[in-house]
Amino acid sequence: MYCIFSIILLSLPHLTMGKVPNGRMGGEIKMNPKTKKYISVLTISAAAVLILTTAYSQKTSSLFNLTTRINTAGDDYAPSITRDGSTAVFNSQMPGEKSHNIFICKNKNGLWGDPYPIFAINSDANDETPFISADGRTIIFSSDRPGGVSSSATSDGRKRITFDLYISRLVSGKWTEPELLKGRVNTYMNERAPGLSADGETLYFTRWPYNNPARAKIYSAKLDGGEFKDVKELPASINSGNYEIGFRPSYKSGRYYFASRRPGGSGGWDIYYTTKSGNNFTNPVNAGKEINTSYDDMYYSESEKNTILSSNKAGGYGKFDLYSSIPSAGVSVPVIKEAAQNRQSVLNITAIDKTDGKVLKNSLFRITLMGEREKESVSLRRIEIKTGYKGSFILYPKDDADSIVIEPLSKGYQNCPVKVNISPGETMNIKLYVKKKSGKDTKNGDCIDAVIKNPLVKGGDEKPVQPFLKTVYFKFNSHDVPLEYIPGIHRLVELMRNDPELTIIISGYTDPAGPAEVNDRLSMKRAQSVARLIRSLDIPESRITVEWFGETRASSGKSGPRYYYLDRKAELLLQK
Repeated sequence: MYCIFSIILLSLPHLTMGKVPNGRMGGEIKMNPKTKKYISVLTISAAAVLILTTAYSQKTSSLFNLTTRINTAGDDYAPSITRDGSTAVFNSQMPGEKSHNIFICKNKNGLWGDPYPIFAINSDANDETPFISADGRTIIFSSDRPGGVSSSATSDGRKRITFDLYISRLVSGKWTEPELLKGRVNTYMNERAPGLSADGETLYFTRWPYNNPARAKIYSAKLDGGEFKDVKELPASINSGNYEIGFRPSYKSGRYYFASRRPGGSGGWDIYYTTKSGNNFTNPVNAGKEINTSYDDMYYSESEKNTILSSNKAGGYGKFDLYSSIPSAGVSVPVIKEAAQNRQSVLNITAIDKTDGKVLKNSLFRITLMGEREKESVSLRRIEIKTGYKGSFILYPKDDADSIVIEPLSKGYQNCPVKVNISPGETMNIKLYVKKKSGKDTKNGDCIDAVIKNPLVKGGDEKPVQPFLKTVYFKFNSHDVPLEYIPGIHRLVELMRNDPELTIIISGYTDPAGPAEVNDRLSMKRAQSVARLIRSLDIPESRITVEWFGETRASSGKSGPRYYYLDRKAELLLQK
């Protein structure tokens, strides 16, 4: 546990706990909204967490997953590291949180300790892709907080909020209030993923237009009189038009590392390196299988002693995890297997002619797998596939994809795409109803519809497969159903309306903090809130069962307060 304790102590005035009784704290403590998400980091476990993992089949033995000491069930992303390798920063967003925040962590005796948020830097907006200078005294990061440079409202009346670069400095042990980076770097476009040369004289960053990361390019800017000026695009050998991002210096080899989706890589984003000779850069070289996988490998930083990387490869603890050449403290050295830990998503797709109802045999389709990267939906890869004699095909998408675009390519059906969201770990039966165009009809119109059914039972004596919403997560000390879950509850209710034999069990839970009797009442209220909403949508009370368990079935206590959010929930189970 070697992270910066001074930051926590200096940030204590943000807490508004009021009177705290001796012994156990009461309930899920109410505090300043800016500090709520960080309550978990104020409790430091003295016990080591042992993580047992299986062997990793690819040759990546030099990189260790930093386990639950640092990684969460959400996104842990965009790390950078000081010259001596003693300090790293990264951004993180756990499930249920609305924004990314920046964390800092130190290693001692070759082991990474606990990460802590930098309260002075973080805001209620997204604070992301931080870069810490070689000496560890400056952090430049990207944020969409108010006060940045954004274009005025466009013709549709919508305000385009973009990311800008901010800077904070470590002065007398405290991080200063972030300021917009001075100079000519920030524009109405997105400026993200900053990096500084080893001497601190040159800034590198990525810029792209609003909602268009496909046009991302890496730029440089020179420090002149305290401002970064002389902004220039890096050469075409680096900016290939394939989502280049994250240009970072190596303090060991003199290389510069960056991520790109250019052809010839291992799949997704790969790490490439180049070296600078005078004012020119050498042609980029793929960093190889020691670093790259078939998933997205991004933001590789190399100090004089160690390395750190973010990747969403299978076998991690969340979406993106952090990996390093040195392990984290208090855990067994983990080695990751390149195989999904979660259940495989399966898409059974059948194509049917919308006019005559016949299946489309031997029909060609293009499938584009989509995923969210850098706050935008981007194309990950494309495949073409033909239906069989029953008009069907099956897809097993990797877990980096969250949706697919299906487009018929057979004559008469072209230019007719439809987007389908993937339900992670579920089997989805999808029927495509495609209308053949006639005459001079060139518009899409109603040329394609996708009807999706998630089966309740896979067959035999297997357990039910839960459709749609499974869990509702609540805020601290709250039993109000968050608005983002309302659409999922409506879909669940529609399923119950269509099948009168379906009933639902709603189970309420809390985390282990606070008195047991308080948590018991809170878990009851959470279950009842969901049940009340379902009853208001004309589902009879006789089909709804409510139960609650307080903190008695909490699992997060085994891993520490950082994971308490996993137990603030109500679980929904449909059954016949």
